[in-house]
Amino acid sequence: MNKFMLAIAVLVSSHGALAAGTGYIDSASAWTYNGWACDLAAPGYQVPVHAWRDDGKFLGGVGAVIPREAAVGAACGSPHSAHGFSLNIEQKPEFMDGKIHNVTLYTIDQAGNPAPFPGGPVRVQFPGSSNNAAAPRAPGDVVGRELAQTGLGWTGHIGIWDGSQIIEMLNEGSGNRVFANTWENFKSRDAVTWNTAYPNFPGHTIKSCWIASCDINSNRPDQQQVAAQQAVVRRAFQVYLIGSDYTLTSFYTNAEPSMTDYTSPGWRRPAIRGQYRCDTFVYDAFRASTDILLSGVFPYRDVYNQPSSWRDKVSSLTSGVILPSNILEKIRGF
Repeated sequence: MNKFMLAIAVLVSSHGALAAGTGYIDSASAWTYNGWACDLAAPGYQVPVHAWRDDGKFLGGVGAVIPREAAVGAACGSPHSAHGFSLNIEQKPEFMDGKIHNVTLYTIDQAGNPAPFPGGPVRVQFPGSSNNAAAPRAPGDVVGRELAQTGLGWTGHIGIWDGSQIIEMLNEGSGNRVFANTWENFKSRDAVTWNTAYPNFPGHTIKSCWIASCDINSNRPDQQQVAAQQAVVRRAFQVYLIGSDYTLTSFYTNAEPSMTDYTSPGWRRPAIRGQYRCDTFVYDAFRASTDILLSGVFPYRDVYNQPSSWRDKVSSLTSGVILPSNILEKIRGF
């Protein structure tokens, strides 16, 4: 039985389970999928074809519009045979994990409903390893990776590159849950490392205290004025110095340094230990580059020449569902 007759036979036997979509894969590799596809409910319609990997990654899509043999038109019951497709996948580093994956191709009907191709997924070997993601380059870059947890890996884990190491909040060990680790250490701990986010910081500056013990007065030596990207990494390291606990929720407690007042020598307020998840830790660090929440939290900050667009971008990190993967994707757009 040739491939066209085989596809028709599979279609007839499984049409009820597969709605109106059908197709045939001539060839499949990590980066190219060729074949034909159509929608029996709208035979002349040239369907989109989408490819999904078994780890939930969308590989890409293309229209089935290439002219093919007359037998393709007959299999679709179409007035024409232009139902072929050639889907070329962008070779993103996050796809290159060195594993064999099941890849399922779907036809998408005019109402947007997907139907998997007859015959099930194809098994495809993807090249590479989990350690080939684009590395951080500048202070304030945000790194990320999947979690080695079945069903939750896509939520991910993120941290901040300070120029030489990654400051990150981890649910590991005891005591302070903020860690400073190397890029190699970061890559080694879970399944797939994501490409780094490279935010474009504006040229504004922030004056504040960036250590674990501060004076409330802005004219003291512990107050330093730094560029926005340095404010992010200094705040991350300040939280590391103060110490913080890990929480599984998106509700967090700001880590605050101990405070003195040189004009009132008897006054002292102890440090406040923070409580974060990795995503809220990154948000807190980025918030230090803005005038968000300037009152009621120590240490005080003076912000100079901040573009309103930057404040809006940082505010957007906590809009919608707060997840490490969501925050990383937003920072990619900074």
